[in-house]
Amino acid sequence: MATKAEAPDRKGLASDLIAIAAAFPALVWLVWSAAAHRFVCDDAYISFRYARNLLEGHGLVFNPGEWVEGYTNFAWVLEVAALWAAGIDPASGSSVLSAAWTAVTVAATGALAWRLSRPHTSVALFAALVLVATERSMAVWATSGLETRQFTGLVALALLAVTFEGTAAAALSSLALALAALTRPEALLLFALIAGLRGLDALRTERRWAEIAALALPFGVLVGAHLLWRHHAYGMWVPNTYVAKATAPWFELGWPYLGCASIEAGLYLVGPLALVGFARRAWLDRRLVWLAGPVCIGVFVPWLARLGGDHFEWRPLDWWWAPLSAGAAYGLVVIARRGWAAVLLLALVLPYARVVELEHDRLASRRDVDTKGSSHEPITRANAPEAFLLPGMGPLLDWYDPALADVIHHFGAVRHWRHASFAERERERYGPYLPLRDEAHRRLPEDLVWVRGSIGVAPFHVPDVEVVDLLGLTDATIAASPPPTDRRRMLAHERRPPKGYLEERGADAQIEPAAPDLHAALRHTEVAVPLSAGVVMPISSKSGRSVLPLFRGS
Repeated sequence: MATKAEAPDRKGLASDLIAIAAAFPALVWLVWSAAAHRFVCDDAYISFRYARNLLEGHGLVFNPGEWVEGYTNFAWVLEVAALWAAGIDPASGSSVLSAAWTAVTVAATGALAWRLSRPHTSVALFAALVLVATERSMAVWATSGLETRQFTGLVALALLAVTFEGTAAAALSSLALALAALTRPEALLLFALIAGLRGLDALRTERRWAEIAALALPFGVLVGAHLLWRHHAYGMWVPNTYVAKATAPWFELGWPYLGCASIEAGLYLVGPLALVGFARRAWLDRRLVWLAGPVCIGVFVPWLARLGGDHFEWRPLDWWWAPLSAGAAYGLVVIARRGWAAVLLLALVLPYARVVELEHDRLASRRDVDTKGSSHEPITRANAPEAFLLPGMGPLLDWYDPALADVIHHFGAVRHWRHASFAERERERYGPYLPLRDEAHRRLPEDLVWVRGSIGVAPFHVPDVEVVDLLGLTDATIAASPPPTDRRRMLAHERRPPKGYLEERGADAQIEPAAPDLHAALRHTEVAVPLSAGVVMPISSKSGRSVLPLFRGS
């Protein structure tokens, strides 16, 4: 027989299960949308090439013998390599990992909303699941081959764990942030902020020093060991990718990037709601750590603005969705006071938060894919009249559309479909080379050096050729060279080789896409290397000089 104390718990559990069931259509939408947006982008193949070289005994290098940290995702590369060693190819393995971390992120979002809103949890749980599952970026980064969603999931787990009291919770949060830092270096900043707030709370407890130690040790040991290894292996304290991309401050692009993201994802509504939710819980519990999510986002905003945003659409914001969805869900409950009113308020917020994303997907699905043109799909009164029907959206979209076009013009916020189509085209063009790796290795000169601007898919499929990355991600000399000042600024694409560097490296060859026969291969190149009956490798010169001397004696 149940006691009176047990009855409310059972009633609450039943309400929570009903809330999850009510949110089930949104979760199904996320699964469907993730499948519709699935892709493996060109940049992912940089990590895949590092993983292959590790498995083949060369170490974590892009070119054997050349120790440059041209990746920003140490843990991710190791995981991809481990799956590959187990027989799962990197494209499939990375997609499975991202999908799993998407499930973790959704679960952590629901759990965080439950923690925030207790004892009245069901409406907030429902709202949080709906908000996070319908966010388009959750679907976009559920695959990609990149480490994005793993980082998001680990940060969500850390923000959840740190809300519990005790040394075990502090240690778990520290461990999650340590793994996040091994996945992406931004977690170093997040740890400082989260640990600072939790440390201030711990000072009011009897076991203050035990909690502070539990918070500091896992992160300090793991991240410290990795930093020492990095410096030993690469001679640097930061990844070479950071050096390559960190050029002059670019607030003129960064603030519009963030403004466009705010309009597209409804952050101008979701953000304030989340702040209300977290502030309310911090006040009720008298614990600063409940403000960790808003504080981390608030500090991250100007830092991201300084960088100019990101080359990928809203990728750096991906870890925001869990705390924002959970906090906004409780914020709705706090403001509305009654469950039915909170659900009604959610129904008013959702159209503003999702209409632009839905219109982008609708318009993108109609266009002919052109990997060379702009990825901007204008949203105007002519092609998306529904978006302008929402009161107040007209002025926002009138600013948003030209602002986003300018951001994309400078290679910021480049759309998912553009990355997906480019990588697919590269796989079609260079994919035939990989099964003929041994023949290519036998027939190509050992001193052939390939010059490339995009170093993902193509070099992955020609693994035994040395590659010079024109943008410097995997080249320390180019990464440290001042970017040219006489050309349009291009986000994450500004570095160029210093004068005479390519000649010094002997880097001049251009391996062209596979041709079906010698006639087709020699149409625009002077050298063609037959690899099989239907695959010929055309090779040209970047500088216009002859590459024939490389093949003398071959």
